[in-house]
Amino acid sequence: EHEHNLRFDLYYQGHVFNDLGFLQRLENVLQQLCDGCEVLAELNLLLPGETPLSGRRKTLPQGISHVQQLFEQQVVRSPNAIAIVDDHGEMDYQSLNQSANQLAHFLQQQGITVGTRVGICLPRQRDAMIAILAVIKAGAAYVQKNYNSPEHCLLHIVCVADTSLLISQLM
Repeated sequence: EHEHNLRFDLYYQGHVFNDLGFLQRLENVLQQLCDGCEVLAELNLLLPGETPLSGRRKTLPQGISHVQQLFEQQVVRSPNAIAIVDDHGEMDYQSLNQSANQLAHFLQQQGITVGTRVGICLPRQRDAMIAILAVIKAGAAYVQKNYNSPEHCLLHIVCVADTSLLISQLM
């Protein structure tokens, strides 16, 4: 009498994995599969109220080819304006740019070049923004790591993502 029922039990470490959106998406996908969806490409991965990002892409202004150029234009326009507010206080655009430039030069001295992947494992505060900007300015790509993940998970992600360097602390 239970031959057409499907049961799915999910066990996870709540103190490590706390993304409720992921669990809602998983439930949504499982429901679609139970409702008879047989082609994975036809699964809707969006939650109710979400809209797809396709078609919403903005083009860069004339003469701008990289996102860091937009940031540097903002630095020129308002160097003393507040760029970041976090637990450590405020940081203006000029200071943020200087810090990112210093780290970018250091990364380049370490062999980071265009196409290199750099892992960033920092709390979502000013150091993370400095690191992201620095990696982009160095011409590399950053791979964001969850700061709260256990060390063995981070090591696995570093290996899988083929990162050349992991930024986990700024001085």
